[in-house]
Amino acid sequence: MGDTLLERIHPLIGRSAVFHTAADPVNQPMIRHWCDVMGERNPVYTDPAFAAASVFGGVVAPPAMMDVWDKPGIRMERDPGNPQAAALTVLEEYGFTSTVAVNSDL
Repeated sequence: MGDTLLERIHPLIGRSAVFHTAADPVNQPMIRHWCDVMGERNPVYTDPAFAAASVFGGVVAPPAMMDVWDKPGIRMERDPGNPQAAALTVLEEYGFTSTVAVNSDL
C-alpha cells in the first residue's frame, strides 16, 4: 500500500460501470420503506390516490432510489471491475469502513 489514497482513487474518477438490471421490480413496499428511513414525505411516492392525480398517474419511486434498485445486496461479492466497488475497496483499505456514498451520476 505504498501509494497514497489520492493516488489510488484518482484513476477511478470519471469511469463508468456496466449497466445493471435490477434483481427485483420497483415496488410500493420498498419505496415506502426508503421514504420512511430517509424522512421523505412527498405523497407522490407513497399515497396512491394523490399520485394517481399527479402528472405521473400513479406512485413513482424517488429519483434518488435509482442507485438502490441495481445493488447486488450486502452479501454479494463486489465486482472488482466496477469503479464504485473499486473506490469503496480502496477507501476501506485506508480505514474508511463506513462510507455513506460514492458519487454516482444516474
